[in-house]
Amino acid sequence: MELCVADISKPLPFNEAEFDTVFTATALHYVENLGNALKEIAKAMKTKAQLVASALHPMSTSRFPANRLSQSDALDSWDARHSWEAQYFGSPTRVIETPWLGFGNVSSEGQRITCYHHTTADYFDAIRSAGLTITDLVEPEPPAEFAARNPDRYNEAMRVPVYLIFRAVKQPLAINSSGQIAQQ
Repeated sequence: MELCVADISKPLPFNEAEFDTVFTATALHYVENLGNALKEIAKAMKTKAQLVASALHPMSTSRFPANRLSQSDALDSWDARHSWEAQYFGSPTRVIETPWLGFGNVSSEGQRITCYHHTTADYFDAIRSAGLTITDLVEPEPPAEFAARNPDRYNEAMRVPVYLIFRAVKQPLAINSSGQIAQQ
């Protein structure tokens, strides 16, 4: 197996129909144009190839502080998440100080990261528009053993899902009776 790495926010440097399987782990919410990214990924996939992807759950990113000057000093630590209000619709850029280095009390030392909120429908539409079909969708609960390590974060993750994981397959194309290309 060969592992390839690329920036999915840019045109991918791969041949068309090159891969049997594509993985993207917690990256799609860092891409502003989700549709273009998934079309690039699908272009590099062989027919019947699979995409396995995880992203921060839209319910989670909907609560990240919007990137607005008036919120530049907003509390954005994990401890402050209980007070964040969700803004699910509309897709403002979000900026957050995120402890994604581990599950415990991890400091990101003031480093902020930009992410983009995409709704569940945004993911579904972008996947379908790329010629892929979702075959599996998982919203994992945190493992029970995490409750002992960090009860506050465990309880928050039980209340608001953290991850959205999906598997999608590239379907073969066919020509319909009107002479147009259609998915089978």
